Amino acid sequence: MKIKFLFYLIWTLLIVSCAKERRAEVQYFPFQESTNGLWGMISPSGEKLFTEEFKEKPTIVRDGRFMVRNKDGLWEIYTAEAKPQKIGSEYAYANMFQDGIAIVAEKGKPVSLIDTDAKVIKLLDKIDGKAVTSVNAFSQGYAVYKSDKYYGVIDNKGNKVIDAKYLVINNYSDGKFIALDRKYEEEAKKDSSTNIKFDVLDTSGKVISSLSMAKYKDFGFGFREGLLDVYTEAKDEKCGGLINENGDVVIKLTPKIKKVGDIRNKHFTYNNGDGWGLMNLDGESVVRAKYDYLYFASDDILIAVTKKDGGSISYKYIDFKDNQIGEDTYDEAFPFYMFNDEYAIVKVSANLYSLIDFKCQQVKNLPDMVNVGFMEGDYTVESDYVDIKKLVDALLITEESVDSVSFKSSTSKVAKIYTASGAGSWRKDKEHPLGDPYWFTYTSELSYWRDINGVMPDIEINFTGDIAKRNYRTKRVIDYTYGDWYWYHNERIPLGYSYTDAKVKSFKLKFENRGKLRHKLRNVFSELTSRFKNMGTVEKENNGAMVVTLKNGKRALIAMEKDNVFVLWGDIAQAKSIDIDKYKDIKEEAGHIKDYDYFENKLEGIIEKSDSTEADSVAVVD
Repeated sequence: MKIKFLFYLIWTLLIVSCAKERRAEVQYFPFQESTNGLWGMISPSGEKLFTEEFKEKPTIVRDGRFMVRNKDGLWEIYTAEAKPQKIGSEYAYANMFQDGIAIVAEKGKPVSLIDTDAKVIKLLDKIDGKAVTSVNAFSQGYAVYKSDKYYGVIDNKGNKVIDAKYLVINNYSDGKFIALDRKYEEEAKKDSSTNIKFDVLDTSGKVISSLSMAKYKDFGFGFREGLLDVYTEAKDEKCGGLINENGDVVIKLTPKIKKVGDIRNKHFTYNNGDGWGLMNLDGESVVRAKYDYLYFASDDILIAVTKKDGGSISYKYIDFKDNQIGEDTYDEAFPFYMFNDEYAIVKVSANLYSLIDFKCQQVKNLPDMVNVGFMEGDYTVESDYVDIKKLVDALLITEESVDSVSFKSSTSKVAKIYTASGAGSWRKDKEHPLGDPYWFTYTSELSYWRDINGVMPDIEINFTGDIAKRNYRTKRVIDYTYGDWYWYHNERIPLGYSYTDAKVKSFKLKFENRGKLRHKLRNVFSELTSRFKNMGTVEKENNGAMVVTLKNGKRALIAMEKDNVFVLWGDIAQAKSIDIDKYKDIKEEAGHIKDYDYFENKLEGIIEKSDSTEADSVAVVD
């Protein structure tokens, strides 16, 4: 197992909930009757609650409540009735109600649990005296929380049941958790982590069994029906199988199983490298592995996905004998278990959704549905409380330094700090280990993040030249001779790599409006400008930027953009050459928000998606 596998687990084990565990009743779901129209609510049986009401897409309805974002990107809670009534406050983060409880973080405040009247049941600002930075959505009455950089578990009353001492814990699944103890933190950073063991825990934190990475190279998201999919390699070929909670093999690991999908009703979907099929717990293939994807719609109905020529995708419902249920195929199809095994949503065409019953017959008298939603709010509810002064204090900013780097720091020291931050963990191979000067040739800048109680400012160090170089010795090579005359050339023989004497030229510190800093950029800007005013003389200033000549003769630019605040200081352009007009009257725009949609996450491997980012640059460096 490589370190990248650990980071993969930290994401997937925290974000994925087993489908069978998400059976809390969905009373209504959002829909649009026209493209770009307002959103309404409709029941799984096709009864409209209201139409054309909200500009932003609401969440589903549970416990008679739903949520929707306002123009500032903050969540608001509404009653599920023909004339929805707003209750409670505005929330920076929120996850939908489950069993009458929702996890929220009011703007500028820590995480809390609230009831359906939006009254705080319990404030989760600290557990065991340590600040709680985030809480994941509940899964069968338990939620994974983060304190410092480690994870623990609380119940739905906010009581701690497992200490925050794990590098990762998966969601509660089938009565168990899978967790990696922090004692393996250093071991996990190594190329080979065969000494690592993931623990299977019960709800009290007691270790039931352990999963050794010396034996298994990978495993699934959690136990389902008492089983966990595990993987290894044999003769450079991936092999998969199933074990129980005690580690006993139920399905022998075999190259015929490359990946296990859902596990239900003594069957499981699997991929053999060519396609997806269905297998029973006797290891017999029930549905041949011929589909591009296969997943459960209920305990005994499957959804089969086939990619067609031209890139289109076809969905259909089948039984365990591979017989199609109903006569129709769809552009998209969703499970019945979302709506208590009674109804399912299907996408009939590019701009039309419909509802079908358990016999795959279309529900009658439906309104037009050109779009539908399955949102449940934020999967991870982060504390929205930030002490801006303490945040900036932690970065050790002076006119001469930031973090533990100063203008006098050597290239080797900065490279060491960069490496220790984990930013360049991929920069290693058999010939050049982590931190080798080889990795810092042909670059004159390094950047890394600092995790300060869940806020991750970016620190960039710029040098006057390349950080490292390749060294050579010169060898004279005789080409030919003629009498006492000879002709030669000098050949350069590589001697390895070393750090250069390049000097630190400038620092850039950037705070983005994501996570806890959403809606707080103006506060960060005020704190930074106040500090830099005390370090020198203000040359020019407006409400979005300031240029300061520092006491050491260097200059600083502090500026606010729509999605970040940055400060650049060192040997940068003269104050008169720096244009700050473009920063005037800047207003923060809500950062990128990714609402949790279980079914979208489940199917994202089928439908390719891409993200684009804009390059950030400040052209004021000499």
